[in-house]
Amino acid sequence: MHTNRIVLVLLHEKILYFCGDKRGTPMNFKVLNFTIFCISNVADYLKMNVRDTYHCMNNAGVISDYIVPCYDVLHSFSKEYIVDDIIDYMKKKGALLS
Repeated sequence: MHTNRIVLVLLHEKILYFCGDKRGTPMNFKVLNFTIFCISNVADYLKMNVRDTYHCMNNAGVISDYIVPCYDVLHSFSKEYIVDDIIDYMKKKGALLS
């Protein structure tokens, strides 16, 4: 059964398990690792815990509408570029104040 949203189970501030994206397409291990990388590094940059960062990103559609579909391009950039790009996207989506 497919879900209508990305579901990551968080335990002790760690992202442990992925179920599926909002289109019902399974996420492969590389995309999952990259998604976790993005959430963790954005959380570090914003000095937020991983759980709050995940919820903020997920509620704004950053994961399902940007990180997962753009994996092929995004994963080839530096960590700094990726974090800055995601934060800019979060601001545009209203998930963060400018």
